[in-house]
Amino acid sequence: MSATVFIVHEDATMREHLRQVVRAQVGSDVVLDLFAAFDPMRVALEGKGSVVRLVVAGASAPAAEGRRPDVTGHTAAKSFVLHARERWPELDLLLLWTEEEDDELRRIAEQHERTRLVVFGPRHPSWKQSLRDCAKVAAGAGASPALPAQRTQTILNIHLWHGIYGQWSLERRGRVEAVQRRPLKLDPVKLSDLSFRSRELSRALENGDWGPHLRGVAHDLEGLLFDNGRLKRTYQEATRDEQRRQLRLIFGLGHELHCLPVEVLKRRSEALGEEQWHGLNSPMLRQYNAEPEQSAGGGREPLFRDAYSRRGPINSLIVVADPEEGYSLIEEKEYGWPGLPHIEEEARDIASALEHAKEHQGGVGRIDVLRLAGAADAQKDLMERLAEREWHIVHFAGHSFVHPGAAGSFEPHIVLRARGGMCTLKFAALTRVLSPVRFLFLSSCQSADADFLALAARELIPAVIGYRWNVNDEHARWMAVEFYRALFGGADTRHSLARALLHARRTIFELHPEAPTWASPLLLVRGDSAVTPRQVPRGRGAGAVASRRPPVRTS
Repeated sequence: MSATVFIVHEDATMREHLRQVVRAQVGSDVVLDLFAAFDPMRVALEGKGSVVRLVVAGASAPAAEGRRPDVTGHTAAKSFVLHARERWPELDLLLLWTEEEDDELRRIAEQHERTRLVVFGPRHPSWKQSLRDCAKVAAGAGASPALPAQRTQTILNIHLWHGIYGQWSLERRGRVEAVQRRPLKLDPVKLSDLSFRSRELSRALENGDWGPHLRGVAHDLEGLLFDNGRLKRTYQEATRDEQRRQLRLIFGLGHELHCLPVEVLKRRSEALGEEQWHGLNSPMLRQYNAEPEQSAGGGREPLFRDAYSRRGPINSLIVVADPEEGYSLIEEKEYGWPGLPHIEEEARDIASALEHAKEHQGGVGRIDVLRLAGAADAQKDLMERLAEREWHIVHFAGHSFVHPGAAGSFEPHIVLRARGGMCTLKFAALTRVLSPVRFLFLSSCQSADADFLALAARELIPAVIGYRWNVNDEHARWMAVEFYRALFGGADTRHSLARALLHARRTIFELHPEAPTWASPLLLVRGDSAVTPRQVPRGRGAGAVASRRPPVRTS
């Protein structure tokens, strides 16, 4: 007998829609049987259960729609799953549920193999891909004879705007896929205090007492964010020891809250040690969303988020500033820069890592290193090289800083040649020619300042890594090299910017736990405006920072 797929849903229109999606994947050889309720489908399974490969069931919330709970709602779905798992253990089940939370249904799905539960609705188009994958398996076209065994990943999104208001959402991906969304309100006094203390971290670094200062800020920030009713319980569940490696944290912060060091949150009531820091245990990133008029113009996806960049080839340009010491003169204000003896090694080792990936994994295209030492016109050389081809990765190693302009504004700059004050480039000029770039790594001091990231976001650069504070030259080299090795070659980190950065953090922490380098970098990516609140980080206004000291990538 032919393989069979059962589809059950109370609504006739949805049954037909599900039938069309499944049919497009399985072809004409697979029989599709449609049912309006669980009971008749259960009877049919008793007669032909041996040939049924997949059951697709709509688990809607009947109470909200005036429907009978014994037809296709959560109650009927739970009863059917428990019966089917005992009666037909080899049968694959795909439950499509609404956003209305049902912890019991989720737990039942989590406890049973060959059972997947996904959020169903127009705001969550991923359910269609899950359905297609399951249908291919049922038709014998999948990579495995059963639903792929998936480890549940928990993604916690926290978005703050207007100072004290925001929302949090929790997504579960894997055997169970679900979404919760709740508003989030913070104590404005505590938030203001934390913002001030966060901005003072740079001064604490200079004074050598950054460790206690950072631990105090991280501890209080964790309490502020996660001692919030339902979020507290959800967060505690998501951070259990057995799940911690599956937790990913995503933050969307308004410009006035950008200073918060969310990458170094730590769990409360735990002994001091590595396990205390989320930044050493969970992939973390910040997210921005374009304004509607920007989104209408398109914009590229972050590196490896789409099939185009996953297939490759990926072209990489490594820009090495002149390593000699010197200065920059901006509007009669002079900034002094030490020499950078390790940036040449950084460029060499990154290129070597990419060449190794090109030879052994594939997917890597052109690898160029642009050295600006001795350049008569470093800015011209850089712009010409950027225009040569489509670069997917641009890595800059050198000095960077933010210059206070008129009326309280701030202008980010990168230093191409410091010797004799020869060449400093406004970051705004650079971002305007980076439209093809999928990922920008600024291996330079204070390159994760709000003003740097605001420009990157406004020019729709899909993904950026920068440093929050001053960074040691040799440590920056190790961080960058480990990041690219993991990004192109790691078993668990390949093609994941967040996981590759997590690997680099851990590596530099193991080498130099006493230094703040591991806590300094942050990753900003373009998000999905259909899922998250629209928010483009903006530069600081006047008076946001009491004093600004010139940043230096130290030797």
